[in-house]
Amino acid sequence: MSDNAPRASSPIARRAAIGLVAATAVAGIAFAAVPSAPSARDTTAATPPAAPASLLAPAAGHVAPQTITAAADGITLAARLDRSKLMQGGDGIVRAELTLAADESAATGEAVPSDFVVIIDRSSSMSGEKFADAMSAVQGLLGRLRPSDRLAVVSYSSRAQIDINLAYATEQAVARWRTDLGWLSAGGSTNISAALDLADGLLRERGPSERPARVLLLSDGEPTAGDTGDVALTARARRAAEQGYVLGAVGIGLGFNEILMSALADAGTGNFHSLHAEGGLERILAAEFDAARGTVASGLAVRLRLPAGVTVVDAAGYPLERSGDAVTFRPGGLFAGQQRKVWITLKVPVGAADTRQALGAVSLDFTRDGARQGIAPVALGEVVTTADETQFVAALDKQTWEKSVVDGRFADIEKKLAAHVRAGEADAARKLLDEHATRTAALNLVVGSAAVDTHLAEVAQRRRALDDAFTGADQAHKRNVFSKMNTASGWSRSRAGSLGR
Repeated sequence: MSDNAPRASSPIARRAAIGLVAATAVAGIAFAAVPSAPSARDTTAATPPAAPASLLAPAAGHVAPQTITAAADGITLAARLDRSKLMQGGDGIVRAELTLAADESAATGEAVPSDFVVIIDRSSSMSGEKFADAMSAVQGLLGRLRPSDRLAVVSYSSRAQIDINLAYATEQAVARWRTDLGWLSAGGSTNISAALDLADGLLRERGPSERPARVLLLSDGEPTAGDTGDVALTARARRAAEQGYVLGAVGIGLGFNEILMSALADAGTGNFHSLHAEGGLERILAAEFDAARGTVASGLAVRLRLPAGVTVVDAAGYPLERSGDAVTFRPGGLFAGQQRKVWITLKVPVGAADTRQALGAVSLDFTRDGARQGIAPVALGEVVTTADETQFVAALDKQTWEKSVVDGRFADIEKKLAAHVRAGEADAARKLLDEHATRTAALNLVVGSAAVDTHLAEVAQRRRALDDAFTGADQAHKRNVFSKMNTASGWSRSRAGSLGR
């Protein structure tokens, strides 16, 4: 069957499928599972300029979803909704795919001199191959540095220390660093908080700078010394956005806390990597370093201005900052030629039939060549409430809806699934997958997406793997692997293009 062929071949079958969709929505079972809103921190910064009133008010006539695009100085912001109608009595969820891109022409022709800080775990659990692999990867990074780049290395066990102070990578310095790093060894507990503090201090001392800066935290275990709370550690990671650098995280092996490490990357506006075998760390360090020195726009700040009643439920897991009618999240930077996708989930009040609801406006600020620039607010569009199931299905933007199911919604499900499995909550995990499969299959009977069919087959495989993770004598190990794989997959789905991948 082709992707465009109707899935319910007879009028009776089609009406039955649409009826199932409508009954599911009216019963309060959302097509898109509504995650609990992430904790948002209020900001005391000055309120940004308001979007023009015309962007926040409903249009005179309803318009189907379109891609809205705006650009400034080689940086592009685009957005497209996955639907233009809401079902009366439904959940009011609308997803928007944001595309953040930097033109190839935005490159200066030379790699940008950058500051790079590597934080190495040298606790006792890193002893052996993992520590040897980490040191080999850092040695490989030294070979990529140019004299105009600066490097620092912080390592931690029970305490943290600066092994290489932030300095230019001259030939003499690199030769000395190779020798100095050879003296490091693993042993002791895991004090991540002290390491984050030292790295932040190094970059604060450098003062205002046009140079992109990136920190990469390596860890193979749970924090066991210093400030070990998730909230306190995430607050430390959030300083990256405040100070204008990017913090990413690499979990090594099977002993690290994937929920915490991915949250640190989210708060630090960086990338999360899950490494289960030796040999891949050098590639990760190289990719992160190349991203840093290819940066053409840093300190991205996406701002959504919302009409009354419209709320942001999620923005690909990034921490949300709320100030008046504005919600801001900070997705890091862009290198030349990069195109990033970020899914935004909105909850809209569902009114009487034919009620129109504007969704507000989106804008983008960034730093380019040391100056703060921006893309002016552009309207996200509007949605209309309908009591007609056929109209509701027909108003889905098929291509965007496919991606919103496979990437946007399922990314959130994978992250929640990982948390349930890590906590041993088998029934909650099964319910999450089963409800997603049932709702998606019902709607796809009418939409007829081959991509969603393939996705549902993947969901069925995931369901079997979930059952297997809770059976057998080795289920603790299987649950650990299952949680890590789902966390990594969910993160990648929600951050397409984060490293050009």
